[in-house]
Amino acid sequence: MPICFKESTDTYQIYVWKCDESLDELKKIRVLEPKIVSRLDDFKSESRKMQFLATRILLDLALGKHEIKYEGDGKPYLSKDGRHISITHDNEYAGIMVSQFACGIDIQEVSDKLKKVSHKFLNANDFNGKYEELEVLTKIWAAKESLYKVNGDPMVFFKEHMIVEQKNDNLLTGSIIHNKYGGDYQMKIHKLEKYYLVYTI
Repeated sequence: MPICFKESTDTYQIYVWKCDESLDELKKIRVLEPKIVSRLDDFKSESRKMQFLATRILLDLALGKHEIKYEGDGKPYLSKDGRHISITHDNEYAGIMVSQFACGIDIQEVSDKLKKVSHKFLNANDFNGKYEELEVLTKIWAAKESLYKVNGDPMVFFKEHMIVEQKNDNLLTGSIIHNKYGGDYQMKIHKLEKYYLVYTI
């Protein structure tokens, strides 16, 4: 299984995988408990099944055998561990972040589709209003997805409650302006082929 990105610090671990295997090959890497088999059967597309299974394999690499459960709003958590987890996937990529603190990770392909929905997540303060380039739009979207995943409350809106700015080539700053979840965050950013990977630190 090709790990295309890995980072480990005293407080967090990140693994990102690019799927080169078939679903059948993936199934041979990990013993599939009945719960995993049942969840796989819930997904219609093979790519979604692969993404789901890949994140479980990555978690095994990070922590050993752990079960991922989900809160009512869909936010994942580790059932027998005090650490936090965030999950991301896009096309052939899947990634996880395990941290001592609430965290968020996102991987996003550079794609024209973001231009069509940019009015839903951009505000005049993002990147000081300089977000015409498609790659900048992708960075902002991935950063706001990461910020959203920190708390996972659907009442936190990308356009109204988040501001993203670029600090340098590999570091972004993000703010959540919300009466319940206000806070400032630093986020790392990496380019993986035609994708941007962003995560809170």
